[in-house]
Amino acid sequence: MRRLTDVTEVERLDNPDVRALLRKRFQQLAADLPCVPDAVVSFVLVETGDTLDSIEADTGCWLRTNPFDDAVYGQPDYAASFEVAEAHPGCFELVFLVSDEGDGTVLIVPSTGSIDAEILRYCREFASKPVGNGQEGQHVPLA
Repeated sequence: MRRLTDVTEVERLDNPDVRALLRKRFQQLAADLPCVPDAVVSFVLVETGDTLDSIEADTGCWLRTNPFDDAVYGQPDYAASFEVAEAHPGCFELVFLVSDEGDGTVLIVPSTGSIDAEILRYCREFASKPVGNGQEGQHVPLA
């Protein structure tokens, strides 16, 4: 996985869909926040070789496990702990908040290439597809 801290790093990414989404997110943060965006949000790009376990260990984002009980991903009692999971052209975006002030981690998972099959299954299971203008609350589950 790779942490992306500014738009210059984004411009060097090979995947045009990931690049477009991250460019948009950095522009939105720059417009909304007077401070350095990576002080509030950490963008993490999932790469070949990453697993649910390695992402959880490196980022603290609960993917395989649940912080409230012993349920793990794949069990009937498992509940995902992200705030938002969306499918975009060419990638998925999972947002994890770590404070009431909005600090968090955004995982970007390319939907093409050699990303771990379990990660892609997780994203497809939980992600919603934006509809209309993509405003919050206007999502439909992916089939």
